[in-house]
Parts: sequence; C-alpha cells; structure tokens
Amino acid sequence: MIEASRQSRHNPAIPDWLQDSYKAAWQELLEMGLEQLRVETDETTTRAILGAVALAKGLSRLGRLLSDLDASEIDELYDDRYGPGV
Repeated sequence: MIEASRQSRHNPAIPDWLQDSYKAAWQELLEMGLEQLRVETDETTTRAILGAVALAKGLSRLGRLLSDLDASEIDELYDDRYGPGV
C-alpha cells in the first residue's frame, strides 16, 4: 500500500538518502513474493502477492488493481468485460 500511495502526485518522493535501501527492500520483497506464490493457495493472499509483484515490476496500475479490489469487484469487472459464467 505504501508503494501504491507513494506514486500519487500528492505524496512526496522518496528522499535521496533512502533510495538505495528502498530499492533493495523492493527487490527482496519481489523475491519473497515469487517464492511464496509457488505454495500459496489463499485467494486474498495470492492477489496481494501478485499486486506486490506487479508494483515491484513497475506495473503500478495493475498492482493497485490487484491489491485494492476485492473478489466481488474483480468478478464484477470480469463479468462486465467478458460476460458472466466462468
């Protein structure tokens, strides 16, 4: 949530002195998320991991969608786009 919020134009940039540590922490989070994704079965946790992976890869909008939407909102978006059923 911090990374998604950080990218809002109303929030300050990361201070220069913190840039390297922040990038390293995101790299570590990406590795942990990818490792956990192999074994995770809970939908909410999987969605949170996928959101973090997307954010770590610079896919801000996708990361926010995966992180912010709940299952019913995803179902609604899916049904609006592809029709109900699957």
